[in-house]
Amino acid sequence: MRVLKFNVNGQILEKSKDCDFDHIVAGSKNYLKMHFSFSDELKGFRKIARFSDDEKEDYMPIIEGFCNVPEEMLKKKYFRVGVILMNDDKYIPTTQQCIVQEVIS
Repeated sequence: MRVLKFNVNGQILEKSKDCDFDHIVAGSKNYLKMHFSFSDELKGFRKIARFSDDEKEDYMPIIEGFCNVPEEMLKKKYFRVGVILMNDDKYIPTTQQCIVQEVIS
């Protein structure tokens, strides 16, 4: 299993510097996961990963910092990921990061 790591500080989502984002190959299934580390100010928020490409959006719950990548996104040359944070009446979206995948024909 491969895990892509991200840091979330307020509304800023960044790729973790200690994670390799190269040579991700499209077409995997139940292999690619995401891990998010959140700043202290975001404790107590419900966290949802938002995945999108040019055609579709999909959402996955973040549980104990982890979530799966929706299978539909793993078929694309690239997809974007962001996080939505919710707590009572607060709704906070983060910036997005683009994940590029190598397409093998």
